[in-house]
Amino acid sequence: MTFQFHFYEFPDETKIILFISSFMALFNRKKIFPYLTKNVLILFELFSKSWKNFFSEFKNKWEIKRFISFMGKDIHPFFLARRTLAESFINNLSPKNRSKFINFYLSLPEKDREIIDIFVRNYVRYNRKWEFDIPLISNGLNNFIETYKLPKIPSYLSFFSFDKKERKKFQKIIIRMNKISNFC
Repeated sequence: MTFQFHFYEFPDETKIILFISSFMALFNRKKIFPYLTKNVLILFELFSKSWKNFFSEFKNKWEIKRFISFMGKDIHPFFLARRTLAESFINNLSPKNRSKFINFYLSLPEKDREIIDIFVRNYVRYNRKWEFDIPLISNGLNNFIETYKLPKIPSYLSFFSFDKKERKKFQKIIIRMNKISNFC
């Protein structure tokens, strides 16, 4: 049996989560998967509309076949761990927020997506009970937390795991994201 055969058995929402979490888990994807990285929004839309057509259309494109293989279970533990963290974050979002998050994420430039990937992995790592309180932070993080109904402590810890330059970049991204979310 091939992975594609098992893939057909998944519910559509599971397929979408698997696609996006696998993409988020890719390490050095701009270099290793340049076509996928450049065209991910278009590929995701094709995949979402008809994953059967997606498979048949790209069956001869080595890079896409390799990405599809990463969506399977028999993958390197490093990649599997990164994908599991992304899946956990995405699964914890409500369906409405999940859709908004995925669409915004895929519309970002690659450098911004990499920052979001780091935040997501750190968020899931830090999403546990902590015995201390963190003061409120402005500059968009609180709005981001409220919009996506995320617990504050793992969000703050994930935010502070960035260095100063990355924090500023992340703040700019989520401020843009908050502005777009207010119009939806």
